[in-house]
Amino acid sequence: MKIRNKINDTWPFITHGNGPSKDSTVWKTFVSKWKKNKWRESKPDNLAIFTWSIPDEETILEECLGEDLFVIPMSKPFAWGNKITKTLEYLHTLNKNKYEYVMGLDALDVIVSTDLDGSGSLWDDIIRLYHESSFDILYNAEKTCWPNHRNSLGTQLKDGPLVDKLKQSIHIEENIYKEMYGSDWCYLNSGCWIGKLDKAIEFYEAVNSLINEYPEAKLNESFFGGDQGFIRAMIPEFWPTVGIDYKCVIFQTLHNTTFEEVEIIK
Repeated sequence: MKIRNKINDTWPFITHGNGPSKDSTVWKTFVSKWKKNKWRESKPDNLAIFTWSIPDEETILEECLGEDLFVIPMSKPFAWGNKITKTLEYLHTLNKNKYEYVMGLDALDVIVSTDLDGSGSLWDDIIRLYHESSFDILYNAEKTCWPNHRNSLGTQLKDGPLVDKLKQSIHIEENIYKEMYGSDWCYLNSGCWIGKLDKAIEFYEAVNSLINEYPEAKLNESFFGGDQGFIRAMIPEFWPTVGIDYKCVIFQTLHNTTFEEVEIIK
């Protein structure tokens, strides 16, 4: 089973019911149909896939990927800022001689799937499309700017060094992805991504150094939008090697997305 982005005429493989969209008709319909038509396709040996989850928590991503998925244990309550540190620690455990690629996916609201025509080549297609992008690390894209200092969405910060970095990131998102490329899916969402292992380590080392300057962000997501705020803040420094899937060729987020824009194909 697969989802089609009717605006871009693309067929993304990874569907993300991000944020409030977990309660949307689109996500609930997709999950229901996937459960009736699911099958599992083993990942290639050179790709590491991981997620973040509270121990003993049952997640749809684990149901989807099984033993191909490594779960980074998180504390309860969920420490959003620690996602960065724990991600970096995990990346450093991976054997660079074995793993060329790494993929991070949220556990509770992500499904990897394809249709019958794509069975047997799902992961090859994902890696091929990743290479067709111009980025070393490719994040999924969403319609909502989170965090957004302009309307206090996800952060109470109005100025300062973090906001200055966020302003530069928003400039890239709105002037390049939205205005130049014409995509409504123009903002970085940190819940799904793929990249080269060595480049991911380099990037997450930088993000981890930044978040360590703000210990109050480790447990308080509303300080600066959790891990996503700090990842977006680091984008200007790594632009144009770290970017987003603004065409939704691999990833499809669903927040503020309706059946006028996507359709579900069995």
